[in-house]
Amino acid sequence: MCVPKRREPLSAPRNAFQRAARKLGRRLMGPPDPPPQPARIDLVDVGGLSVFMCANDNGYMMEPHGRRRYGVLRHTADLEAGRKPACPPDDPADAQIGGTFRHVMSDVWASGRPCDCIDVGANYGIASMHMAAHIKARGAGGRVFAFECGKAGELAPKSVALNRLDDMITFERKAVAGASIPQLFSYGQAHLYGGSIAARSHPGADDWYVADAVTLDEYFSGRGRQLLLKIDVEGGEPLVLAGAKRLMARDPRPAAAVEYYPAHLARGGADPATLLDAYADGFSFFAFEPAPSADAVSPPASAVYEVAPDAMEALAAHLEGTARGWADVLLLPKEAAFHDGTRARLEKAANYVAAPF
Repeated sequence: MCVPKRREPLSAPRNAFQRAARKLGRRLMGPPDPPPQPARIDLVDVGGLSVFMCANDNGYMMEPHGRRRYGVLRHTADLEAGRKPACPPDDPADAQIGGTFRHVMSDVWASGRPCDCIDVGANYGIASMHMAAHIKARGAGGRVFAFECGKAGELAPKSVALNRLDDMITFERKAVAGASIPQLFSYGQAHLYGGSIAARSHPGADDWYVADAVTLDEYFSGRGRQLLLKIDVEGGEPLVLAGAKRLMARDPRPAAAVEYYPAHLARGGADPATLLDAYADGFSFFAFEPAPSADAVSPPASAVYEVAPDAMEALAAHLEGTARGWADVLLLPKEAAFHDGTRARLEKAANYVAAPF
């Protein structure tokens, strides 16, 4: 058995030569790295919701200065004084894909059917809380299931409770993958709204840990409601879809918004051109291309257009030449009662583009 040698502490220099060598070594090596400082956690006002965020996160810095450091006491006082609704109205600055999901929800409710929302890659829980608040404010049936294994997910349940939406949201501190086995999750300390279980899919990853995982097929087995699904997992989308084959093929088929980031997909080992091939027959595809500015994590769409299933390679090439490099792709089930209404709404939008490439 090989026994490692114990590293003895350096003895004090005994002569001028040793003192000079020690001083030169310090100059060449530089000062020792300071111990990492714990991240400050602030409360941020986001579209009528109050969200706990880490202050060393890029997502936090993207929020306007006046909305940071909101404060729990101020949030509570505003609620008690009626200045901040517990369930906020629709946020006009929300990303357009969120507005489309609310429209789909309304169409499902109009048909007399309840629906549930699934948020895979919930991050700080902002999208989940907006979905839940929309459902709660209208007294409609349904709830939200949120999944997040990243560091931001440690704060999300606290924000959910603070906004009085814990009766509407089931939060799972787990990854969603192609198998219910532990997954290696990578993330960057300054990019907590990123991170992925897809190896090497996210640039700037500087830390790793093991996360429990579930599949959507197993988790939602036997649940027959209409489902609205959001997947934003920084290149891990193929793994999520691999564990949702039965879910995506069942009756009724869910509507799904999938982040489509060709660079992240390729870095994780997937082919962006074939990612959605399995859904070509049952769904219509609509791309929501974000605004060029990087001042917001989820900006409103600058362009919306329909994409033929055989044009995904052209879409990937087009996105790689844009400022943001990604788009959300809405998979709209063709047999759903709300399909034609949602298609007509998108085609009438001011930012609808008939032939983008």
